[in-house]
Amino acid sequence: MAKTAKKSEESEQKPRRRPIQQQIPGTEDKKDPKLVELAQNYREARDYRKELTAKEITAHDALKSYMVENEIETYRDVERDLIIFIEHGKTKVRVRTLQQEHDENEEADAA
Repeated sequence: MAKTAKKSEESEQKPRRRPIQQQIPGTEDKKDPKLVELAQNYREARDYRKELTAKEITAHDALKSYMVENEIETYRDVERDLIIFIEHGKTKVRVRTLQQEHDENEEADAA
């Protein structure tokens, strides 16, 4: 009597297997190799951009911290074609080329 009770307990503990669903003709997943290739290219480009964005944020924060600590508001380097400045009231650092600043000044003068 005890043996039959154990078997019924064991069968209750095992999860029931779900039946395998039969594939209906015409409902198979369609394979599109061009679409898969394009999606993989996009994913690689997106992941690369995310990696670069993290590096850019780290570099920007280091630049901003250095300028604030050393009380530098504007820095010009003609040899390297750089202008670095902090916008007042925002602690926002901008890095531009001399040509970009020249173009902005001409646009402001024309307006």
